[in-house]
Amino acid sequence: MRKLNLLSLLMAGFLALSVFSCSSEEDEVTPPPTQEELQEQTRIALAATSDSIFNAVVESDWKLVEFVPSAEMLAAKDGDQIGPNTFANTKILRATAAEPFDMTMSFNKEGDVYAISVDIPAEGDDLYDLVLNYQNTLYPDFADWGILVFPQTELVAEVKEVLAGSFAKDDVEVGDTSDPDTGEITIDVKQYDVTNLSYEDMLLNYTKVIEGNSDRVFFIEEGQLIMETTDNIYGTGTSHYVFKKAE
Repeated sequence: MRKLNLLSLLMAGFLALSVFSCSSEEDEVTPPPTQEELQEQTRIALAATSDSIFNAVVESDWKLVEFVPSAEMLAAKDGDQIGPNTFANTKILRATAAEPFDMTMSFNKEGDVYAISVDIPAEGDDLYDLVLNYQNTLYPDFADWGILVFPQTELVAEVKEVLAGSFAKDDVEVGDTSDPDTGEITIDVKQYDVTNLSYEDMLLNYTKVIEGNSDRVFFIEEGQLIMETTDNIYGTGTSHYVFKKAE
């Protein structure tokens, strides 16, 4: 009888210990995150993605692949060449005429901003011929003259703006992004700080990585950089520039 009581006591103790252990494990189970917690996790992750996009842009050198106009801009280009249609035609022509220059765009850190520089490898007569062809493409009435009608540095600055202009602030004035006397770009970019954006604003703006520029910046699978450009002239369509890393 004593053995039976002892056995019963041991069994009861074992069961009590098991129940306590299971109860403790249940108490330690982490409850599923709330919607607010999930949104905060997403917000933090997108802020990190935004930071990565900006760093990837400024830490590399880039070459222009192509300019892809919006459907609305293409329609304007094919319309009568007056008013806004002239702008569409000129913007598309400039991008095409700039491709032979084989330019490279770099970002040089100066304090908390990055100054954009654009290098054209051609020099001397080779550069002159490129600029002359560019002028004749944009202004075919001068093609028969066989000389530059506009200052070479002014046209060089214009060509460089094709590569770098989309990175400028939205409110930049015409002529403030380059120096026609030197042919150099005068564009500085600063990272847009998204860390304090709300969840909803983060979803909309995490790819807008340049302060003062409302266009999106992102990468596609081939590692090419996409820089959108809007001008509010041709409706809601968005054009974009495609860049690839310089080798």
